Amino acid sequence: MTGSMRAYARHRKEKGLSGGTLTAVQKALAHRRITKGADGKIDFERADREWEENLNQRKRNTSHQEATTHPVVTDGEPGVIPTESFLEAQRQHEWVKKMRADLELQARRGELLEKADVEKAWGEMLTAFRNRMLLMVDKLAPRVAVVSDVLACRAVIEREIKDALLALSEYQSDAA
Repeated sequence: MTGSMRAYARHRKEKGLSGGTLTAVQKALAHRRITKGADGKIDFERADREWEENLNQRKRNTSHQEATTHPVVTDGEPGVIPTESFLEAQRQHEWVKKMRADLELQARRGELLEKADVEKAWGEMLTAFRNRMLLMVDKLAPRVAVVSDVLACRAVIEREIKDALLALSEYQSDAA
């Protein structure tokens, strides 16, 4: 039998299995504990097998932690302890700790810059470029006014623009 996420949640609830809520089914799909078919529907028998296999795998992975594990109290279904919710929260907590440690290591190596320093450097660079572009009008007007050839005018303007872009690409900030 196949059906929607809601139908599968009802199926699990009717069979007395954990995960008999839409939220539980959505999380199981999001974390790839179960999969949808090519038609976008859930095959109930296959999903039940996948759910059980993943649950057994998590139990094997956490069996050494059983002595220190405490029941989780949530406002989910009465009488059902959402172990996957606790394990997911624990996994996310460990992931955040790892990411924080990675950032601290990068900071110690000097691979990271402070946001304020980056903003200051960009501001300085853009201000210098803007000023150069605005001054270009006054600088080029007298030179172009005396040239009657279009190609010569173009060459003068192009040279100034290239110089401004080169200066932008070679910009060195004190903040960086």
